[in-house]
Amino acid sequence: MDTGSTSQTRTARFPDYLIIIAAVIIWSASFAGMKISLEQASPMVVLWMRLGISIPFLFIGAYIRKTFRLPSAHELLPLLVMSFQGIFLVLGLQSFAMKTASASTANWIIICSPAFVALLGWIFLKEKISGVGLIGLCLSALGVFAVLHLGSADAVKTSASFGNTGDLMILLSSLNWSIFLVFSRKVLKDDLPYSFVLFWEMFFSFIYATLAILILRCDVSVIGSFSLRTWTAVTFLGAGASAGAYFCWFHGLSVLPVSRIIAFQFLQPFAGAVIAYLLIGERFTLWLFAGGITIMLGVYLVNKK
Repeated sequence: MDTGSTSQTRTARFPDYLIIIAAVIIWSASFAGMKISLEQASPMVVLWMRLGISIPFLFIGAYIRKTFRLPSAHELLPLLVMSFQGIFLVLGLQSFAMKTASASTANWIIICSPAFVALLGWIFLKEKISGVGLIGLCLSALGVFAVLHLGSADAVKTSASFGNTGDLMILLSSLNWSIFLVFSRKVLKDDLPYSFVLFWEMFFSFIYATLAILILRCDVSVIGSFSLRTWTAVTFLGAGASAGAYFCWFHGLSVLPVSRIIAFQFLQPFAGAVIAYLLIGERFTLWLFAGGITIMLGVYLVNKK
């Protein structure tokens, strides 16, 4: 998820809050959607289809907002780099991770990004962080440990180690997304329309995924045998999580400051746990919520001014 900036043009109304909540719920269901899609296809095929399905919807959005155009020469390289790291690599890690990761755990780990951003900014950009912020980082780390070690019912049964491979890949995805946010803050102008940037980021990511499909010789013939359940999940990932949710989110940013809209993200893991239980029967423990609330408190302290 991107929490980029955009200028506010009017006061938020009730429908605006519903639109923001819709984005959060769509994202919270995306991990369960990935697990369903992976029942019949490889992670790279799922990613390739997800990106491909999103492009027409993003094009329509850019066309309606009158922002569609070719990137200029000085915009092309940054967009190529941002597309690879911020979209292709992040979603690729998540896609491979969901072969073994817990959907409910993944939703908790993803909201660690603001804490990672603060830590990386402190280390590499010499940005100041308060004593309260340091306490927040420690609490976030403690919460991550609890979620990964005791969050799922299977983990408790087997006296699990610190998460399985998929859970750790989700953690790596969140860290990579944070690195992307920290080092791309000034790559593109702040006044570039989000519909323009989103379209080209997804478009170039689709090109990367196509190349990966060819290099890895992924079996795309399985698409012909997809069940209705799989098609629904893949379409949801492309049209919903990779297109619609982003437009809803950025609409929210046009009427609310980042400091307020970011609070809505804390709904994501709760909704994600419920959706994972209803759709794929995923079980979790109270430790998941105890660790998750600890993460939220830590993230709040890190971002407390």
